[in-house]
Amino acid sequence: MRIGTTLFRACVWLASTSLVWSNVAPAWAQEPPPPGSEDVQANENGGDPPALAGRVADMQGTVSFHTEGEDHWETASLNYPVTNGDSFWTESSGGATLEVDSDRIVMAGATEFDVGTLDQSQLQATLPQGALFLDLPDLPNGQGVQIATPRGTVQITAVGRYEIVAGDTNDATTVTVVEGQAHVSGPGIELDIGAQQMATITGSDTFQGSIGAMQPDEFLQAQLNPPAPPPPPQAAAAPPPVVQEMTGGAELARYGSWQQTANYGQVWYPNDVPQDWAPYRDGRWSYVAPWGWTWVDSQPWGFAPFHYGRWVQVGPRWGWVAAAPDVPVGAYPVYAPALVSFVGVAAAAAAIGFAAGALAGGAVGWVPLGYREPYYPWYRCSNRYLQNVNRISIVNVRNISITNIRNVTINNYVNYRGATVMPAAAMVRAERVQRFGRPLPREAFAQSRPIVGRLPVRPTAETPHLTPAVARRFDIRRPAHPLRPAPGPEIRPVVAGPHVRPPLRPAPLPPHVRPVPVNQVRPAVPPRPENRPGRPVPRPGETRPGLPPARPGETRPGLPPLRPPGDIGQRPAIPRPGERPAPRPGERPVERPGERPGGPATRPALPAPRPPGETRPPAIRPPVNPAP
Repeated sequence: MRIGTTLFRACVWLASTSLVWSNVAPAWAQEPPPPGSEDVQANENGGDPPALAGRVADMQGTVSFHTEGEDHWETASLNYPVTNGDSFWTESSGGATLEVDSDRIVMAGATEFDVGTLDQSQLQATLPQGALFLDLPDLPNGQGVQIATPRGTVQITAVGRYEIVAGDTNDATTVTVVEGQAHVSGPGIELDIGAQQMATITGSDTFQGSIGAMQPDEFLQAQLNPPAPPPPPQAAAAPPPVVQEMTGGAELARYGSWQQTANYGQVWYPNDVPQDWAPYRDGRWSYVAPWGWTWVDSQPWGFAPFHYGRWVQVGPRWGWVAAAPDVPVGAYPVYAPALVSFVGVAAAAAAIGFAAGALAGGAVGWVPLGYREPYYPWYRCSNRYLQNVNRISIVNVRNISITNIRNVTINNYVNYRGATVMPAAAMVRAERVQRFGRPLPREAFAQSRPIVGRLPVRPTAETPHLTPAVARRFDIRRPAHPLRPAPGPEIRPVVAGPHVRPPLRPAPLPPHVRPVPVNQVRPAVPPRPENRPGRPVPRPGETRPGLPPARPGETRPGLPPLRPPGDIGQRPAIPRPGERPAPRPGERPVERPGERPGGPATRPALPAPRPPGETRPPAIRPPVNPAP
């Protein structure tokens, strides 16, 4: 009997708890978006996004860039991803370095560089003006580099170091091979360039090419003999080989150290970070097509650890695991815009630490993905892409598919201590998270919902760097004026291909001559004739442009009276103290107040004092110089 009663109570308890948990589960799980939902970011090319992306690794002076389809330049930023359709410009006193995997592209001053196609097999770009230095220590998977210049296309298929100078109407186009080999093709020219050789191409309509010995210019000399960087600290363990194939991976040795651990294998720890530092808190979110929301870190080393691998906590320290120790050899790392999971946070739960009303427009939270946690993109992709982007961190990628997002719950994330929240309005404006973000309290994180498979927030007209295609997709009316304008040359459509050749530009003006933009040109206002050096004053009777002939003695506003011909060149007599100047011919003598015509000046009499309490209007006095 007792057994029966106990069994009955247990069944009632299980039924009640099942009912309770059935009500809680929907708050944890995030339903996937329906097919064709506008919340899912579709790739502009109709397929998977590129597996490879470069980055802005270094900048000196003013560096501008624009995305595909934009009609204005904006200010570039460190660690911004480089992908198809991006263009970069450096002013004469500036420079920039772009990185793709372990390859470097250094831009000299006054250089424009347009990226046409960038993927695992090739880099097709255009150099309309300026000079490039290419340091290519590794071309993965037989990748080729193709740079179009105004006088021909440079094809590079071998590792080495190269300089390409675009040239102009006065200067030749040159291709210098320090190490490696290159081929230049153009109208009427086919040149093969070996190591320590330089090709020179001249002409405007028809081209002439020749090959001679290498003659390094000042820019090339500076790249071949850079200042020695400080030696990296002694590492306790060598980085895994896969790091060499990650964009930005070469910077990690300078800013951190590798150590061997029992649970994760080789782990990289950053140096000189605050005690309360956490990943994805020192930077900003930027909308980059075709991926959507992309993390742009502020640290010089902040590219590879935020677009590849996973972050872990080893004791109180944050470390980065580039790849799981047991991943297949030869797995290629696929670029991801940010390896996080966005979470929906109630504004009331996340309001701790924010000013009143800061979260009125909503809040956005995210958590860094932990060891072996799968990454589910917020943009549309195939199952094959989903498996490739997780391959170096997840061993059994066959179990990962788009449909698995139904099983994602908030209690699966091990890095909840690194969760961050910020106002949605600040995120869409690409504001610094360090300024607007706050750590997400554990209680608020437990009440959050994973946002998997869709954008956490849509871009708006305040979101910088939006391409026209993205603006049309989200029905965004782009502002008439750029949000962050920057200098740059005339923007032309970026087109990639073996037969694309930018127009030959005229020689630049001398450094002290700067052309005025067309939209700032104002019609010149000529100075007055008497103020123009070397130009005589018009004589009486002489016609001025737009004025009738002047007569002697005639006065006009803003012009001195014209004197008769005989008076030109004669200085008027200087009056003595107390004496009035003699009137000029045709002028009427000026009479002062209280003075008889032709008589001496007399002081006007003072008015008699008024009796107390009497009020009279003030006397109207004549002007000091009455008009004639």
